[in-house]
Amino acid sequence: MNSTIKLITIFCCVNMFVMGEDFHPNRTRLINTHRGKYNTNYLFRGNMPVLNGKFCYDKLIDNLRAVLHSHNMTLPANSYILDLTYVNSYVPGEIEDLKAEELFWDENAKLGHMLHSPIVGSTIRPPADNTVVKYMVKEYMTHSLDRLDLKIPFLHQLLTTEYADVSWLIYSHCEAGVDRTGEVSGAYYMEYMSMSFEDAVKVDNHIVNRDMYVDSRNELQWYCYYLKFEKGMKDIICV
Repeated sequence: MNSTIKLITIFCCVNMFVMGEDFHPNRTRLINTHRGKYNTNYLFRGNMPVLNGKFCYDKLIDNLRAVLHSHNMTLPANSYILDLTYVNSYVPGEIEDLKAEELFWDENAKLGHMLHSPIVGSTIRPPADNTVVKYMVKEYMTHSLDRLDLKIPFLHQLLTTEYADVSWLIYSHCEAGVDRTGEVSGAYYMEYMSMSFEDAVKVDNHIVNRDMYVDSRNELQWYCYYLKFEKGMKDIICV
């Protein structure tokens, strides 16, 4: 993908994400856990934990506790939040929320920290011909803005790294917790939880009972083909 196509992708995605959203606890889901020798780490998905212009740490913790309780799990007493945010600093509706996140973690480094990893999706849909996709997918992924081929293994590494004195609560989110979050979560579901592309999309569509935006769906499907043709997951279904 050349630079012109990348710019088209960015500007198309700006039109999709111009509105900020308040924190919606009902959109939070537990994706996966990793039990180590000393502690258990947890991977969640949700939406932007900002209310009235401020990062709502206490509400987020209460929400994560409630989600774990619904799975018959208990929030560890000694935990540390990794706030993994996919919002974009060039989108008007998200700039202030991102600033609120950054300010909170700058002032409360003992509670956790933030990693900013923007996601935009793709305006390019994978070709219907598998022979063509197989030829294109490695080059496509190398030039993709989202680089899921790097981000998803890194996300799993974060989950599975053990820290002797603390449990990590990885909170993965965009603004609404649906499309870009669904793209990343769906990619994780496919690579590490044996879901098909269709099943990963269905999980996301049920978060707010609407379809994932096409840009996020496109990038997720590209990643499915990448897993199939480049990572040796020959049995994964990508349609």
